[in-house]
Amino acid sequence: MVAALENFASGWNQNHPDNPIGVGDLSQFGGAPNWARHPGGGHAGGVIADIRPMRNDNVRGPTNFNDRTYSFDLTNSLVQGLLALPDVVSVRFNNPNIQGTVRDAKRYDRNGRRLPAVHDNHLQVTFGDAIGCP
Repeated sequence: MVAALENFASGWNQNHPDNPIGVGDLSQFGGAPNWARHPGGGHAGGVIADIRPMRNDNVRGPTNFNDRTYSFDLTNSLVQGLLALPDVVSVRFNNPNIQGTVRDAKRYDRNGRRLPAVHDNHLQVTFGDAIGCP
């Protein structure tokens, strides 16, 4: 998985030198869920990476799809490139305007108020298996 991400990022950085990919959490190959960082038990097994959405101001930092610093065009290009990789199974991200992503199921409470959503501020990229691991 890491090799696939590095290879993809190398090509991305050639085409977008001012907008590098920000990788947050990587799951550990063969590892159990990290309950401290992911209370829902996610990211086990070495096949999941968290990636920041792209910003429109060349700052290397967090954003979310509702923020004025968010770049839809760059994030959409990033997501479509990731989804084109043969080993990527899914990309979880809550922007409803980006095609091909999986959105969080529980985004609203029973009164219609938006819940604070985890995948508003990062992409959760899931690979099919732990590529290149023994």
